[in-house]
Amino acid sequence: MKGLLIKDLKLIKKQNRILAITALLCVWFFITDRDASAISAYIAAMISIIAVGTVNYDEFDNGMGFLFTFPISRRSYVLEKYVFGILLMAVVCIAGSALVFAQAMLKHKPFDAATGFTALLVPVITMSLILSVSLPIQLKYGAENSRAVLLLVGVCAAVIIYGAQQMAKVFAIDFSGVKERIVQASITEVAVCICVLSVAMLGISYWISVMIMKGKQF
Repeated sequence: MKGLLIKDLKLIKKQNRILAITALLCVWFFITDRDASAISAYIAAMISIIAVGTVNYDEFDNGMGFLFTFPISRRSYVLEKYVFGILLMAVVCIAGSALVFAQAMLKHKPFDAATGFTALLVPVITMSLILSVSLPIQLKYGAENSRAVLLLVGVCAAVIIYGAQQMAKVFAIDFSGVKERIVQASITEVAVCICVLSVAMLGISYWISVMIMKGKQF
């Protein structure tokens, strides 16, 4: 797995333009005093897309067939993608918290622990969601078709959410109590819920990805 991690790290280093644009936009968000959670979410989304994109490089020019001539199992290949994503998630969390601290110092504001904690949690749920959805689709459909499938998934999710809202109105279902409970939840409760949800999403996604890889032929 160490070799696969090094390979993906070297692939990410080639994404100079995307990384530079991400860095410039983060600096702009920082200077304009934008919400730290928004900065963290943006960084998390961009890094997640780059991480998932390593599958494209592996598949390019029958690269998968060559890759599996080495002593690498399909399960370990999938596991490495999720481990790599989690490691990048940790880096983004640290970067987000560092931005909050630096913003407070440079703007001569008191450091808000809750804001810093939020900057840790936002990348976790953002990257977990993107990795959980994108990796199985990327492995199943490849670089070309995965974009269309992801778009379809997004449209279906939007339709389901809209339909649920309309159904709630028709049957006069009141979610105000649930919303109030979420708003009143402590940081610890929110953190536990996000961590449990992230682990569940990644675990289910990993199992699906392993099944997909076992059924593929190179």
